[in-house]
Amino acid sequence: MRAYHRSTNRIVGARHTCAAMYAVLAALLVLLCAGAASAQTANTIAFDHNQTGFPLTGGHIGVPCEGCHTSTASTLTPVNCSGCHNGGIAPGKSAGHVRTTAECDSCHTSAAWRIMHFDHAQVSGTCSSCHNGTQATGKSASHIQTTAECSTCHKTTMSWMGATVDHTGFTQPCSSCHNGTMATGKGVTHIATSAECSSCHASTTSWLGATVDHTTFTQPCASCHNGTAATGKGATHIATSALCTNCHASTVVW
Repeated sequence: MRAYHRSTNRIVGARHTCAAMYAVLAALLVLLCAGAASAQTANTIAFDHNQTGFPLTGGHIGVPCEGCHTSTASTLTPVNCSGCHNGGIAPGKSAGHVRTTAECDSCHTSAAWRIMHFDHAQVSGTCSSCHNGTQATGKSASHIQTTAECSTCHKTTMSWMGATVDHTGFTQPCSSCHNGTMATGKGVTHIATSAECSSCHASTTSWLGATVDHTTFTQPCASCHNGTAATGKGATHIATSALCTNCHASTVVW
């Protein structure tokens, strides 16, 4: 009996010792895990990406670290837009993008790629290579017919207004533009004629100083020489209903 009790006591004692050891090990494991979690949390909180010179704003906020940091060396991570937005790491310029070597943030200042400002000095190519109605605003339906470059007439990159037209670049007749829609046309008091503007108007700066070629008119003199469209009878003119040509043979002076 004594041998049995001693054996039983030894078994019970061993069990209590094992249980105590397991409890100690479990407590140590909990402490280690808590310490690692605290250290990880402390490291995460302590790291401020703004101090790297590349603050995470806009669309970069939700990007996982490995989306940009493809290498463990932080010095190899590009800080300029084109370093990632090249079509490989991140979306780059589309096929219809304007031709430029400028950095993305020269024009795009939002995550939606919305253009906030545009510096034409950094663009390569002619105006029409972008201003074609697809990549950028092009000629409207009522624009004058010309193959000249935008900069031939439009001197500013801020507005289309204030264009100075160089008529030497046009091959179409004057009336194709000077029709009252695309450009100034005949006024309501203009003499009735189907002749081209250049038949009488020699200047492309002003309508003044026109020299009239009477050989181009088919209507009687009085249709223009009525005191409104052109000089008519003076107050002292003799009373007559006869045509001007009955008495006046010259088209230069009366």
